[in-house]
Amino acid sequence: MKNVKLDKTRMASGFANQIFHVFPRARVAALERHPLTCGLHVTHLGCFPQAAHHFRRRPKGAPQHILIYCAGGAGWCEQHGTRLTIRPGEALLVPQGEPHAYGANSEEPWTIFWAHFAGDDAPLFLRHIPMERPVIPVAPAAGRLLESLFREAFATVAGGHLERPLTHLALWLRHLLGVLLFQNASYVPERRASATKDFAPLLDFMQQRLAQPVRLDELAYAARLSPTHLSSLFREQMGLPPVAYHTHLRIRRACHLLESTTLTIAEAARACGYDDPYHFSRVFRRETGVSPRLYRNQRER
Repeated sequence: MKNVKLDKTRMASGFANQIFHVFPRARVAALERHPLTCGLHVTHLGCFPQAAHHFRRRPKGAPQHILIYCAGGAGWCEQHGTRLTIRPGEALLVPQGEPHAYGANSEEPWTIFWAHFAGDDAPLFLRHIPMERPVIPVAPAAGRLLESLFREAFATVAGGHLERPLTHLALWLRHLLGVLLFQNASYVPERRASATKDFAPLLDFMQQRLAQPVRLDELAYAARLSPTHLSSLFREQMGLPPVAYHTHLRIRRACHLLESTTLTIAEAARACGYDDPYHFSRVFRRETGVSPRLYRNQRER
């Protein structure tokens, strides 16, 4: 790939060890027509490691939406007359047609994984992002998963830009956006103005105690929060109160035991901390909609 210099120092691409895929227009047109990929598909894909002097300015925006994940160093973006700093562990989403400029920090140039994408479903994802500040904080666990997913994508298209890998890539993109927007403990759009909490250690604590019930005060102590603060924050970020979420994990474990072992229902119940099989059945039905026996019978067919 030739260097594209915007002046004596600024570069759009051409970095050492970069990965840069621009998919053929004919292939993209086929993706736009295919029922599996018309809703969301990738048009460009790459990685720029330590991209010194990286710079792009698009006064009329890009024909596609742009996702950039900063894995190291730092960069910046200008939109709506505002300049934002992009730090390690942050992602940037630029909507299609939005005038913008972005580039690497001059002292610590960023390492970025990036993709351009399009499709009728893209606005359904973008509406989860406040466009007045389209920078998304990424929790460490989600960041590691994003990098792994990008490397999987590079491997997928390494053999060529053919129909099957590009179809796979379109489905991959939904997973990537799902991780960024819905499996990312640092990003809760409704709470952008206030603090968020990384609950990964608390979730590990819960996983280690699936064989017994836990009390709210135990969870609060593990999270180093007051019970009231934990209840409010956890429910807002995870969608359930903390004790209810732990119950959900215990029943999910029970489902796995009923599917993959020969334990009796009473034995599976005890393995998940339920000594009373009748109470277990009531909780199981409330969580899954069916009794433990019916759940097992359905999986055995």
